[in-house]
Amino acid sequence: MLDEVKVDRGAFSCMLGGDDRSSLFITTAQWFGMDRMSEMAGTDQIVSVDVSVTGAGWPFN
Repeated sequence: MLDEVKVDRGAFSCMLGGDDRSSLFITTAQWFGMDRMSEMAGTDQIVSVDVSVTGAGWPFN
C-alpha cells in the first residue's frame, strides 16, 4: 500500500479510469448495517482521486 484515501462514509468498490487511467473512482455510501440497507438510499457518492501511477492494474486491449 502506497497511500490511503479517507472518505466520510463506507467505500464499496473502486476502479481506475480516465483517458490514461490516472483517476481512481470510489463508490461510497453511508453504511447502517445489513438490516438497515434501505436507509442507504440517497447517501451514495462517487469520489475521484488522481493517482501517481497511471495505468496500473490489468491491461486493456
